[in-house]
Amino acid sequence: MSFDVYLAIAEPGIRYAEVRSAFGLSLAKAPSSRDAWRLKDCELFLTKGGGGRVTHISVHRPTANRSLWKGLFELLKSGNAVFFYPSDPLIPIVTDPRAVKLMPADMQESFGGRPHVVHSVKELIDSLDLNEAV
Repeated sequence: MSFDVYLAIAEPGIRYAEVRSAFGLSLAKAPSSRDAWRLKDCELFLTKGGGGRVTHISVHRPTANRSLWKGLFELLKSGNAVFFYPSDPLIPIVTDPRAVKLMPADMQESFGGRPHVVHSVKELIDSLDLNEAV
């Protein structure tokens, strides 16, 4: 894919260990820093919130690597995270619609569409085609 995808996590965020656990052995090697992780053929960029926990993950040029999507879905299942990608309208993709209300007010305002609820890794991957259906 030629665009980035994002996972926003409500404060207080999640521990680095939880992120590492979600992606497990699919990480190409031990992270060289706490903020940029290589996952086989793409990169994850982690942003910390006020409590030092991860509150945002950007995936640069995601691939069809199922390990990537499985890890993102694992984190999304926490119920306090929203997955999204550049689109018009910006559609929040969640496992629990209440997660949108946990996001900062400006982020809530930027979501133009109703939350799209996913229940599996396959549905998360399929959600990338939402704009074509709109």
